[in-house]
Amino acid sequence: MGSETTDEMRLRSPVTKSWQGPPQPGTRGAAIGSNYTLTRKQAVMAPRPRPLEQKKASTESAKRSKVKGLKTKPAAQEKTKKAAEKTVMPQRAPAKRKPRVKPPPPRMRARWGIFNNAMNQVAIFDYSQRAAADAKLAQLRADHKGLYYMQVVKDEMPAPVSQDGPA
Repeated sequence: MGSETTDEMRLRSPVTKSWQGPPQPGTRGAAIGSNYTLTRKQAVMAPRPRPLEQKKASTESAKRSKVKGLKTKPAAQEKTKKAAEKTVMPQRAPAKRKPRVKPPPPRMRARWGIFNNAMNQVAIFDYSQRAAADAKLAQLRADHKGLYYMQVVKDEMPAPVSQDGPA
């Protein structure tokens, strides 16, 4: 055996390919004995689900074969036919869904807020009271050590109070 050349050894040994192409259609993965390795997704994937029409057709054909295969009295056959007719539900039109109405966004108002360096709100003024807000900011900066700043704050408007009294 030691006298054989490498060419003779190649002729005797079966030829294996490291890549034999992708799996053939209709098979789940590689053929048995091939060197093609499956990826993680290919190995885990489930078979594709059948459409609903095919499932219904296969169940109806199975029911028909069971009904035809029975060799009983004609009265019994009529009962099975009636039972088969009862199980088939009439097709209804799909119900029309009403679009969901979204509530309108709440009304917002702008106000002047005075904040400290920890971003805590110290005071708040209506938007029309800018002068009072500036005065409060100047007072806080003069009296207290630290950083104070003014910023516009948007918040929801309160619900309007009805002026109708008890009737």
